[in-house]
Parts: sequence; C-alpha cells; structure tokens
Amino acid sequence: MFLSTPYYDGDGNLAVDLEPPPEALREQFEEFFASYEMEDVIFHPDSEPTLRPKPSRVCRFCGKSMPDVKFVSAAHTIPQLTGNKYLISDFECDTCNNHFSLYESSLGTFLGVSRTLTTLRGQSGIPAYKSPDKKFEIWWEAGEKKIRAALDIGFENYYKIDRKKKLLFIFAIKQSYVPLYVFKSLLKIGLCYVDPADLPFFDRAMRLIRDESLNHHVTGVDFFKGHFYFFGGIPLPFPLIFCFKRKDDSRIANCPKYYFAVYFGNYIVQWAMPLFDPDESIFLAAGKVNVPNCPPLLGKTVLDIVGIPRLKTVDLSSDQLVKYEKDEIVMSFTEIHRPLASRIKNLYYLIKFRLLQLFQGE
Repeated sequence: MFLSTPYYDGDGNLAVDLEPPPEALREQFEEFFASYEMEDVIFHPDSEPTLRPKPSRVCRFCGKSMPDVKFVSAAHTIPQLTGNKYLISDFECDTCNNHFSLYESSLGTFLGVSRTLTTLRGQSGIPAYKSPDKKFEIWWEAGEKKIRAALDIGFENYYKIDRKKKLLFIFAIKQSYVPLYVFKSLLKIGLCYVDPADLPFFDRAMRLIRDESLNHHVTGVDFFKGHFYFFGGIPLPFPLIFCFKRKDDSRIANCPKYYFAVYFGNYIVQWAMPLFDPDESIFLAAGKVNVPNCPPLLGKTVLDIVGIPRLKTVDLSSDQLVKYEKDEIVMSFTEIHRPLASRIKNLYYLIKFRLLQLFQGE
C-alpha cells in the first residue's frame, strides 16, 4: 500500500507515498487523483491519546459542555467494530455518543456474517452470527482458533460446498438494519476528521445526525451512498482512514469537497461528504453532482495476489428498516471437517480458509 513511512514534505505537511496500482486500475487511479489530493491519513495509534480535561471540553455535535452534558464514556471517532481501540476524541459528549451507537449497530448488521468470518474484533471480541430464524449460527472458537458453524438439519440451503474447487458458499441472511443509519455512522466519522475550520459549513450535516425528524428530507437523495470493496487475503488488524479534499484545479469541478475511505479488516468503505454549504453553488451551477470513486489503494503487490475487488455502491438514503437481506459469501478452504452429526445439528469446522468475495444485498 505505502512505499514509505509517513514524512513531512517541504511545506510541512504530512505525506505518504502510495504504491502504484495494477494496470487495470491505472485509469481510475489517475482520474480520482486528478480531482482529489490526500489531505490526511489517520493511522491507529499504539496507545490511548492524551485528551483535554473534561471541564474544558465542548461537544462538536451538539455544542454543549459540562455541566449540561457529561464526558465519561470513551468517544471513538470510528466504531469499535472496525477494530478501533485508540482513535478517541475529546469532543463528543455521552448524550451524542449514546445516540450514535444506534447508527453503529446498523453498520455492524449491514456488514453481516463476514464480520465473523474475517475474525474482526469489536468491543466485545469477534461477533457471532445467527440467522434471523436462528437455524444457522457461525462463531469463533477461541480455544481452538477455528470458525465453527452449526445449522439445523433440513436447512442446508444456507451453504454449498464445492470440494473439487475447494470453495464454500454461504448464503446468510442479515439481521435488520436501517440504511440511513449506516450512512450516518459514516457521516459522523467524516465530521470527526474534516478541517475544523470547515465545521461551521457542515451545520446541516450536524443537525441531520442528531435529529431523526429530518430523515425524510434525504430519502432518495443520490448523494447518500456508500461505496464498498471487499478484498481477500489477510485482514487489516486496525483501521486506517484516508481523508481526501478536492483540488483547486480539479478535473471534475462539480465533485464534493471531501471524500473519505476507511480500510479495516477486509473492507474498504468510501463515501463523499454531503451537506457542505460551499458545495451547493457548485452543484447548482453544474446541475448535478459528480463523485469519482477512489480505487482500492492496496497497491499492485497485494492486488496481484488477492485480485482486484469488486465495487458495490449502495443507496443508504432510506430510513426504513431493511429485513431479510441476502448476504452471500464465497470462501476457499484448505481443510474442512464435519464431525459426527447429531440428530439436531450438523457441525462444520473451517480451517485455514480465505475469503474471496462478498456480495451484499443482491
């Protein structure tokens, strides 16, 4: 991914050198970086940061301070379900933190069973998966360091094994989630890392993530989309955040000023930041918004091994509960065991597997 460790350039800005992409992504890579420059790269620290004293804190999202609100809970800038432990802020009060946890829950259920299969650790460890009908379960067996799956006899439609090609297909069903809550969890991440000088111009975004009565205003708005890649191979142990900002001489003039990408586990999640006031005149003049997608920045070395992941763009503007969405996973395996089946359950142990593809909500 990177050709160098982060360094400061001649202007005193933090910089990193990216590994060139494979030839198949070169045009997309050049198109994106003709319009955007890398504003910041946020690495996961090794320890908890030093924060301002609680009496001097002001919540970025509601504008309140002590004693009107409390600052007791650790406020993570990105959800713990991404593997985040130490990316913590001192500008989010407990009231807002509790409210935003609702959004993070929808993000977790939207990502689905692959959170278990990639052994992505969240606040309470590696999450277990259970289908809505409770007939199919997958969980991490910590003592054996294996993934275990169990399903009721008669419900074998949840999986298919191709032993010749050594492929395992899992046809899971997601738990319920709200698409707009998924987007709000991403919007909140962006509001933590945009230039503080630009925060006053995100007042509408701040109101949207706090006030559920405003949700209907964005239903069907094309801007509220998430762009998801899922890559095979070894998962990233900690999250990595890229903040991109539109260039002054951007090739695409009517693109949003801010664009974010978060890398965690085997996921790449990307989105453009909506509701930035100075963008409105640009979009109105052009008559539309043009959002170029950032290609995976894993570099040629990694992508030549795991393959180029497929982009899936999802409309996240609806505040209606989504139920029973399909979640298809394709995995390769080197070894798979089926212990003696009881009359109640069929059990499988999955050993040394590798996730190949993720298809969500097809």
